[in-house]
Amino acid sequence: MQDKKEKYFFYLAIIFVVCVLVANVITGRLIQIGSLQLSASILVFPITFIIGGLLTEVYGFKKSIKVTAIGIISNLFLTGICLLAVHLPAPADWSLSEAYSQVFNYTPRVFCASFCAFLIGSTVKSYLMIILKKATKNKLFWLRTTTSAIVGEFLDSFIFCVISFVGILEFQDIMLMVLLQAAIKILYEVLFTPVLYWLRNKLMKNDECKNEQ
Repeated sequence: MQDKKEKYFFYLAIIFVVCVLVANVITGRLIQIGSLQLSASILVFPITFIIGGLLTEVYGFKKSIKVTAIGIISNLFLTGICLLAVHLPAPADWSLSEAYSQVFNYTPRVFCASFCAFLIGSTVKSYLMIILKKATKNKLFWLRTTTSAIVGEFLDSFIFCVISFVGILEFQDIMLMVLLQAAIKILYEVLFTPVLYWLRNKLMKNDECKNEQ
């Protein structure tokens, strides 16, 4: 059971990091929904919070934070490589050079925004999960995930959108983006609650491994 549990930890950590990197790459692409604008990262970023909550619940706060740190370091590596690629000389007849630079020169600001938002939002969410787990005596999993999601996702959306889009969008549009992104992320996690219950029960079957808290 221990080996199986650790194997799933490895898989979850990989999915977590991949989602962080994908979100960082596509976040500069805006999606228009009516009169509202959203970052394309909304398609994948909520998955990181869902997995983060599961990691905290099953493997404990310390392991969850370690995976978060790996995601941030991987994001830093991606940012460095993108900047290097942009600033290396390109063939004079390559017509996409300017477009490529415009997309990936946005990366440093996105990294700063995602770093601050992700660090604060995911840490607060994980810590709140642990507090609520103790308060509910390991019961009411749905309540713990929903409550921590509301707080964590709002913090994440607020910090990310403000840093990413101040000076680019009007402040009222940024606030609308914050509220809409937070609402979608929270709904995303609520809809995934049955899947989280299934995964949690599967990983914690017979409770043969104690959580590291």
